[in-house]
Amino acid sequence: MIAITFDIQLTGDDADPDSAWLDPYERDILLDHTRAQITAHVQRALTGMTCATHGQPPAVTISGTYDASTETLDISYDVQTCCQIFLLHCVSALNRR
Repeated sequence: MIAITFDIQLTGDDADPDSAWLDPYERDILLDHTRAQITAHVQRALTGMTCATHGQPPAVTISGTYDASTETLDISYDVQTCCQIFLLHCVSALNRR
């Protein structure tokens, strides 16, 4: 199983719950569902992959921010590998799925 770490920060001002599309409970459900979907995608793409030279699996960090005032989620993937060539193989596998 691939090691996946999430670092999603909540930003923005959600002080006016009447104007928000999602209340805090719905937002938390949305973020939990998003984490589950990203985890499933990364696991499908990278499970079983190890570096042919070093025998190490990749690790993935998903970081981003959810802005409560605009209700937008911005994420980025950071794939950690033992060498550059294996990184290229992992990124290629993630992009194929």
